[in-house]
Amino acid sequence: MKFILRIGLLVILGLAIQPTAQGQVLKNIFGKNKVNRDKEHVGRWNYKEDKENPDQITSKGRFKNGKQVKKWKYFYPNGQLYLVEKYDSKKDFRILNATYYHKNGQVAHTGKAVQENTKERIHYYWIGDWKYYNLDGTLRKTVVYENGWPIKAIYPDGHEEKETAERFQSGPQLRTL
Repeated sequence: MKFILRIGLLVILGLAIQPTAQGQVLKNIFGKNKVNRDKEHVGRWNYKEDKENPDQITSKGRFKNGKQVKKWKYFYPNGQLYLVEKYDSKKDFRILNATYYHKNGQVAHTGKAVQENTKERIHYYWIGDWKYYNLDGTLRKTVVYENGWPIKAIYPDGHEEKETAERFQSGPQLRTL
């Protein structure tokens, strides 16, 4: 009996002396940024792509067999929320809900997008009605998209304008982070 107690005490003492080794084992089991046997991303991932601030998370979310699933969050360089995407499907043709945010935290624009994964490329484009909001949260306009191309803009007062890619791309709403 004393022998069993001594061995138990040595095991406990060994665990207490090497907490970093135990923490590393747990991190490897439950950690982030993993790949499977096929070298596909799986589980939770955090991306830190800002070279000026290497500890700042630029995006985070989950993968299943190399595909983004559930909710993904993207951040401005200051760490504030920039974009939330919610994936509905794990297939190669996926519709997702996207919400972009102004730097003041208000919703900037929201709508649906399609992500098509093929062997040649990943094609991401907007579809349907996208709502655009002012900095104070009031609706500025609704833009209707077909296969990623803006078709028309509908304003809160009810008037409509034909929307073209050239007009849309030159507008003030497209800015870099």
